[in-house]
Amino acid sequence: PKMAPPYLPEQNPVGVYRREIDIPEDWTDREIFLSIDGAKSGVYVYINGKEVGYSEDSKTTAEFRINKYVTPGKNSLVLKIFRWSTGSY
Repeated sequence: PKMAPPYLPEQNPVGVYRREIDIPEDWTDREIFLSIDGAKSGVYVYINGKEVGYSEDSKTTAEFRINKYVTPGKNSLVLKIFRWSTGSY
């Protein structure tokens, strides 16, 4: 698509990445962080169906404190990464 910063193109492909993460029982009193290195554009983070946060600083690490979103055992992690965002420029 033709780029016209800072405007985003109408077509904006999205990649959705899913995986399960396992939180040990003995982590209930720990600070738990999720770090994302290298998401090229805007990224939404969801854990167990709840939105944790959004970042569009594509050249820096995005870090999210996830304690209130996880439970001991299996948890669902979803990343929704947009091809274009204002962080793409």
